[in-house]
Amino acid sequence: MSSPDKEKEQKVLNEIIKFSTRKPMIDKSYNKFQRTHEIMQELINSPLPLEVTELSNISNKELVFLKSSIELMADYLNSLGFDFINHKDEILMPIYEEFEKRRKNYD
Repeated sequence: MSSPDKEKEQKVLNEIIKFSTRKPMIDKSYNKFQRTHEIMQELINSPLPLEVTELSNISNKELVFLKSSIELMADYLNSLGFDFINHKDEILMPIYEEFEKRRKNYD
C-alpha cells in the first residue's frame, strides 16, 4: 500500500472514531406541542375499533396492544400538561368491557 493510500485510510479511520465517540446533538427545534398535535392527528386518522361489534372481532393480542397504545398516548399527552388522564378511562371503557366479557366467557 502506498503512502497516500495509507494516509487516506488513516484519515477515514480517524473520522469514524471521531464520529462514533461524539455526543448526540439535541434537537432544540423540537416542539412538544407540535408532536402532541401530530399524535392527535394520528389518533383521529386511525380507525380505532371502539365499537362493541368491532372489538369482539379482534384477537386478544390485538386488543391488549390497542389498549396499551391508547394508554401510552394518553399518559404522554398528560405528561405534556394536557389533562388527559380523566379522558383515558372514558376512551378505554369499551375495551375494559370487552376484556370483562371475554373473561366471563372463558370462566
